[in-house]
Amino acid sequence: MNIPARAAANKIGRTIPHYSESDTDPNSHPDGDATPGGVLLDYIDDNFVSARNAELACAMTLAALELGRPHGMRPAPGKMFIASYDEHTATEGPWGPLLAYLAAHEPNVTPIFVHLGSTTDAVPPGLTLLGKPMGPNAYVTDYMTSKMGTATGVKHSLDALKNTPIRRQSALLLFRYCVSERVTYFSRTLMKREYAEHAEQMEKWTKEFLFTMTNWTDNDDPDMAKFSAMARQTAELSTSRGGIGLRNAKVTGAFAPIAAMADILNSRFQVDIFHMRRRLQKAEYRCTGAEWRSAAASTNDTPHETLLTDHRARYIGHHLEEAIQELHDQYKPHINNADVEQGIYPFPTSVDEFLKEVLTEKYQLHKGSGVHGSDLHVQRRMSQWVQDVLKKENHKTALSQQDKTRLLSQGGTGGMAFINMIPGCKADKWDDSQLREILRE
Repeated sequence: MNIPARAAANKIGRTIPHYSESDTDPNSHPDGDATPGGVLLDYIDDNFVSARNAELACAMTLAALELGRPHGMRPAPGKMFIASYDEHTATEGPWGPLLAYLAAHEPNVTPIFVHLGSTTDAVPPGLTLLGKPMGPNAYVTDYMTSKMGTATGVKHSLDALKNTPIRRQSALLLFRYCVSERVTYFSRTLMKREYAEHAEQMEKWTKEFLFTMTNWTDNDDPDMAKFSAMARQTAELSTSRGGIGLRNAKVTGAFAPIAAMADILNSRFQVDIFHMRRRLQKAEYRCTGAEWRSAAASTNDTPHETLLTDHRARYIGHHLEEAIQELHDQYKPHINNADVEQGIYPFPTSVDEFLKEVLTEKYQLHKGSGVHGSDLHVQRRMSQWVQDVLKKENHKTALSQQDKTRLLSQGGTGGMAFINMIPGCKADKWDDSQLREILRE
């Protein structure tokens, strides 16, 4: 979607401000900074309009289509969905102007209407947007279960990789880049409590796969358990630090939500339109621990969140508080006063501190500061700090000077040299068709 088309749609969306029950800020008014009644978002070639009512959504969509058409932007047949919890909205009735436009200019495009169900249903249904499940706990759990353990899920890919006759070095690299990354995305898009169980499962599978590929015997012997933990921690390190980059999903899931929120709050939509940071700084946008536990609880009687949709911002505040507290407790022993003074320690110590500093350089994109001049995102900086902590812990745990030297020499330019000592297999080569089949799996 080009800039004029997106701007035209969002200008219409701002004509009807949205006032939630929790929006008691006196500065929110129609000609001020009230949250818009509708917004158009785009990501690569996907576009998403969210609006308070069908009339507003229809007007926004028409504006975007009309301004985008002269520039070659056309809706794709079979990819226009209109979804609503309201049964009438999910019919052709309110969408007359849009249907007339499509009939005149895009006769091959027919909207697909989807009734999501009533919000008063025992288990309200959900939906996915750009691969992110949104809805009640039961819906998110079912969606993630399908991504993890079904015939097309992560476990299927992992089993196929185990049974593919390629060198184990290649299998480990394919696992790193093609399997484990399928779960990393959800560490940023889901709340920590939604992701935690699946991160635990992913780490279990990662450890089993790693030890299978390296012929490592993990048993109940206490001494062996200590070595196993160190072996897993070494494999978790990046190649520049002497590991093979098989990250622990539980570790990533601890700081990824905070990094994602930092990116969101620094985005133009949040700074200029939604003003979420301003809202989160106010006491009325914070829910108590009891309210959070009650809203997040799933029982047979209430299998979904009970906190009102209009209070969704209050969820976010406590979601952040939970993640920040756990992170700070975990890494508090590793805090160096000099690091804090120089701004190297990457994590906030409280929600208030995070909201106060989130628009500063500490949580913003560092352009040109990465490898070969690439941009350095806040999540990458957090990950690097955690990696340095892991490396120091490994070096401290090493039993002999020879082990310490070996750990230090595995990083940098010669990183991953030790992986060549992993036992191989009979298949040294495979033709193009076999490779395509393996990657397709």
